[in-house]
Amino acid sequence: MPSKPVPDRVRWLVELLAPSPDARVLEIGGGPGVAAQLVCERLGGGRMTLVDRSATALRQSGHRNAKHLMTGRLELVESSLADFVPRPGAYDLAFSINVNVFWAASAERELAVLRDALSPGGRLAVAYGTALPGRDEAAVLDAVAERMERAGFSAIHPVRSGAGSAVLAER
Repeated sequence: MPSKPVPDRVRWLVELLAPSPDARVLEIGGGPGVAAQLVCERLGGGRMTLVDRSATALRQSGHRNAKHLMTGRLELVESSLADFVPRPGAYDLAFSINVNVFWAASAERELAVLRDALSPGGRLAVAYGTALPGRDEAAVLDAVAERMERAGFSAIHPVRSGAGSAVLAER
């Protein structure tokens, strides 16, 4: 079965983040592993962990990224973000695409997990597509930025393009 085309928002975010070849990357809610595939193709000695609470999504990601799993470049973890327990400072970069907890809930626990998972100076990106049905894009980005600030992130700023929008921050 051929892979579906890569959505513009996914390609845009991976290009924007431009993970270095030795980056330690965490993706939250990675679904079928489209972004993971793009990121892993950029990694040399780096590693990536994809966390998703859906066993079905992880199976899809595993099929799509079988070669990256076999080489140890990619690890799949079945967990909610709130229950995920990473080693402190284990990641240089963390991101999510279309994960609603960051604007639809307080996300205190989830952002605390990410803050602890990132190394000092580590980057976080919470991204969405261009269409947020029934939602004002600016209001969503503002809500995410406010939650990031309360969680202790810095250098917080929204980014918008024709392909998607995101809030970027640093630990």
